[in-house]
Amino acid sequence: MKLSVYLRFFAVLLAAAAFVMFVPPVTAFADYSEDIAQQLGSAAESTLNDEAKDALEQSGFDDIGSASADKLTFGGIVKYIAKSISGQVSLPLALLGRLLGIILICTMFSSLSDASGELSSVLGIVGTLAAAGVLYEQINNALSIVCIMLGELNAFMIAYIPVFVSLLTGGGFATAASGYYISLMTLCEVINIVSERLIVPLCSVILAVSVAESICPLYSSSISSMMKKAVQWSLGVAATAFVGVLSIKSIIACAADSVAVRAAKFTASSFVPVIGSAVADAYTTVSGSVALIRSAAGSFGVMAVFFTVIRPIAAVLLLSASVKISAAIADILGQKNVARLLSGAADVFSIILTIAILMSLVFIIATAIMMLMCINAV
Repeated sequence: MKLSVYLRFFAVLLAAAAFVMFVPPVTAFADYSEDIAQQLGSAAESTLNDEAKDALEQSGFDDIGSASADKLTFGGIVKYIAKSISGQVSLPLALLGRLLGIILICTMFSSLSDASGELSSVLGIVGTLAAAGVLYEQINNALSIVCIMLGELNAFMIAYIPVFVSLLTGGGFATAASGYYISLMTLCEVINIVSERLIVPLCSVILAVSVAESICPLYSSSISSMMKKAVQWSLGVAATAFVGVLSIKSIIACAADSVAVRAAKFTASSFVPVIGSAVADAYTTVSGSVALIRSAAGSFGVMAVFFTVIRPIAAVLLLSASVKISAAIADILGQKNVARLLSGAADVFSIILTIAILMSLVFIIATAIMMLMCINAV
């Protein structure tokens, strides 16, 4: 009888020791939260530009890491987008003025040309080359803006992903975390390849084809438009496939991790004597707290990407709008050569926009999927 009492007493002591060792106290959890905030702040401080960091602070992400977002509202986001667009208006307006000047000069001299139209043809070629010189500078500017943006986005993702993965793993979603890590690191490598080796040569080829189409009548099948559609469809299909595969893998992985977590809680509550239910309840509380931090960290990553990409995308979008307006006016005034060139240049800007938007959206969607799946699986 005494041996049985001693064994029970020893079992209670052992369970209490396990409880102390494996269930973190509140102070440890607070330290963990502060550590995550510091890691997020360090990632933002070392990778994001000043405008993005200021926007994060103004949105309620105090000290660029706490992810409280108490000031983040839909109206504030719309206001920031409007501010980003208004801050990029001067360069597109200057481009529009220069292109319209070329178009009007060509139209004026064309109206004074002879009936044979030879002078008009020469003026069309000269106007096309002049417009090409203007567009080349602006396309280079747009490419530089987007490549810098992709570099910042890539650097932030490389610094941010390990932090978010640690939160997923700490919440019991190790399988889902491994899939997210592999997929997003692959995306970082793709972004690096696109920004350094693909986007500049591709846009240069399409611009060269557009110049040839506008000058030489043999190029009448709109090759640049076909190339643009091929690139956009390829990027769209690749992004859709990536997000689809990640979604399916996340659903399966989160379901498997959820089963493992619930099995561990059931084992603790059933087989740990005296305080088994307390251990299970404590784990549930800690898991919910980690989920709260994970949601805040995920929101921080999404908004950091948004504030990083919105200004470059606004700049390229306004440049594209200026070129399309100029193309429409050139077509109305009968400057077909210049209109074909400007249409091809608009295709180049569309490709740049597509790459910039898709690369940022894939990260945002992937992070949102992980946040949603892990919350529903808790």
